[in-house]
This record gives sequence, C-alpha cells and structure tokens, in this order.
Amino acid sequence: MPAPPLSTALVADPSVYTWIHASFGHCSSIRAKCVGAEGTSKHDLSLAILKIPVKFSLQIRTASSLPLPEENADTRPRIDFICFLINMADRDSIQVVEKSLSLVDIRYFLGRACLLVGGAHSHKRMTDIEQVTALSDSYNLPLVFGDIKVEKERDQLARRILCMVEIAAGFKEGVSPSVIDSTKYIST
Repeated sequence: MPAPPLSTALVADPSVYTWIHASFGHCSSIRAKCVGAEGTSKHDLSLAILKIPVKFSLQIRTASSLPLPEENADTRPRIDFICFLINMADRDSIQVVEKSLSLVDIRYFLGRACLLVGGAHSHKRMTDIEQVTALSDSYNLPLVFGDIKVEKERDQLARRILCMVEIAAGFKEGVSPSVIDSTKYIST
C-alpha cells in the first residue's frame, strides 16, 4: 500500500497510523493548535512555548473554538497536537472546550491532545473540578494544571506541553503517544 501524504487525516487502518507517526520523526516541523475561549491566555502559552529553543520548526496556531473555517481546508497543514485550555473562573470556557472536543477526530485522544486547566486555585471558580475530570475521563485526555498568568508556571507548562507535542509528532525516539496516557494527571 503506498504511503499517504502527511497532510492526510489519520485513518482507521493501524498500519497507516503507524506510518504517519513514524514519518513525523523524519519531518522537520511540528504544528500544534491551542483551543480555548477568550481569556484563557492561549496566546501567552503559545509565545512561551515558542521561546523554548528546539531543533525543528514549530508552529502554534490558536483558535477560540472548533470547527475551523471551511475556507482553505484542503491546503491547511496537519495538526500534530491540540491543547484545549479551560479557565475555571469562566463558565463559558468549559462549554467551548466541550463543544470543540465533540468535533475532533477520535484518534487525537491517544496522546495527541490534552486539557490545560487554569484558575483551579481561584476564589472566583465557576466550574467544578469534577466537571473537568469527567470531561478528561470521557475523552481520555491528560490533565495539566497550572496558572498561565504566573510567568514561572507558564514556563513550566510550556515545557510540559512542548514535550507532549514532540512525543505526539514522533520527535522523541522510543516514546509513543500512549506514554502520555500513563501520565494522565499532571500538576505544576
């Protein structure tokens, strides 16, 4: 069977899935997407990740929600990893993520996506932690907790997310996306 182009979405055939992930290691670029409602500091996180020196091209795009617009869908580059951001001090934040998650291909939920939760220690919390963990459990997504607005925590979060992105794209030899599943709950 000939290998599909890298821009092809993952398909149900496991041999194609393996080929795509093995091929990522030979590419020189990774593309990630940060999805979250306004006020989740997705731009600050993206900039923190991009400040980390890497030996490959790293592109991070942000979106307030999914689906992405249909225009240019045929030329849109593949997305290697999706980071969904939830601000527990904003009730709309989790609703945006819930809606967006329902539109994502199920194969992204094997080490190619995570939930980053901010505002867990806020006294203005409007979302229950049980609701967030239930969302994580239903999509089998790792949870990463931290405050993006605090520079030290943002830098730590950026390094953790970058590591997940590198694993998902096949840039970490001997480590597969299933490793992320074994470290499901991570806190800074």
